[in-house]
Amino acid sequence: MAVEQMRQMQATSITNIVSQGQLILDSLEEEDRKKLFEFLPKGQQDAKGFEAAINSPQLQQGASRLTRVLNSAQYGNLVTSFGLRNTGEMGSKAFIDAIKAKFGKKAEEKSSDSKKDEESKMETE
Repeated sequence: MAVEQMRQMQATSITNIVSQGQLILDSLEEEDRKKLFEFLPKGQQDAKGFEAAINSPQLQQGASRLTRVLNSAQYGNLVTSFGLRNTGEMGSKAFIDAIKAKFGKKAEEKSSDSKKDEESKMETE
């Protein structure tokens, strides 16, 4: 059981996810890409700048360190410090699932609320 869990943790390491920069970009709508690019330094707010940031040694090292913490006994402390729910599982996948559980619904609700607002504006015009 422990060996299988280790394989799963390695398969979903943050480093592996981050290194898939082009796949991330390809999966985003144009509006979402623009929002993502806003986080990049001025003059690098495009696909090329994103790829450079994703492949930077600093980000790769940070992702590697985060993966190690997520797969260690420090997982619970990290999850709690982010205000996420600790399910008792650990690893990158559990961390991503905890983020989705906390913020996924809020994003969906915001999207739903903004659509309702747009519809009500159209009805009143």
